[in-house]
Amino acid sequence: MNRTGLKVRQKHFMMFHPRFPFMFADVDGIVTDERGEKCIFEAKTVSQYREDEWKNGKIPTEYMMQVQHYLAVCNMQKAYIAALIGGNHFIYYTILRDEEMIADLVYAEKKFWEYNVKCDIRPEIDDSEATKEFLDRKYKESVKDSVPLDRSLVKVLEEYQDVSDQLKDMEKRKIGLSNQLKAALGEHEEGKFENGQIVRWKRIEKNLLDSKRLKAEKPEIYNQYTSVNAYRTLSIAS
Repeated sequence: MNRTGLKVRQKHFMMFHPRFPFMFADVDGIVTDERGEKCIFEAKTVSQYREDEWKNGKIPTEYMMQVQHYLAVCNMQKAYIAALIGGNHFIYYTILRDEEMIADLVYAEKKFWEYNVKCDIRPEIDDSEATKEFLDRKYKESVKDSVPLDRSLVKVLEEYQDVSDQLKDMEKRKIGLSNQLKAALGEHEEGKFENGQIVRWKRIEKNLLDSKRLKAEKPEIYNQYTSVNAYRTLSIAS
């Protein structure tokens, strides 16, 4: 508000689409622009490592789809999205309503609601992070027994092993390339190419807790501040 002069009002309730009740929005705020038009406001905090995704007016696809969904639900024509990158770099962009994207979103959300939710049919397993998080959460607890697997999964297993081998080879190649860059930098923290690209190899210090020593010398304190973090790992045995 201080940087732009735009006033943001918070909404403390959920907003629903008038025709499609399965479409709803929990917006960060509503902005009234200089023409008196009501607009969506969405705020993001962004890691420094994702700064390139926001350069030159770019907005990550997942956020663009989120905002277009909100515009559809609230029947508005414009949105402001603000991001704080790395805790200190502030940017904001204007997003206009995209009818084609909204039509695609409505179609996909309606299909998901009517076919998957109402009929209780699980969606196809894909490679999205959301699917990974769902499976890890749904099957967090395990049973110590064995289950027969369908023959159709043999090709999935073979491809999984092939991709795993490729990743190992690529990781080894990456280490070799990084070693060449480190050797060229030596004791210097930064190196520059003629085209302006910069390679940095900085010293980073962290305070680490010696948990083994703490457990041996102060077991009562160790036990007081120790918690169990359980998770499952996927492995292949022949």
